[in-house]
Amino acid sequence: MSVLYDINKKTMGMGSRGALMDEQQAWLKARADCRANRACLGRTYDRRLGELERSMERIYRAGPF
Repeated sequence: MSVLYDINKKTMGMGSRGALMDEQQAWLKARADCRANRACLGRTYDRRLGELERSMERIYRAGPF
């Protein structure tokens, strides 16, 4: 997740980067709200990974590299 977040952050324009950082802060709060609830943590991680992977599509479309 860290790698996906960093790649997204480094390749986005300033406006999009700010939104990404706001989304990450909201995700961190949601993760903390789960506390030790494994099911909640799993759903929270799965959702965020999906969001980050979908945002990578713009990079994939810009290829080949």
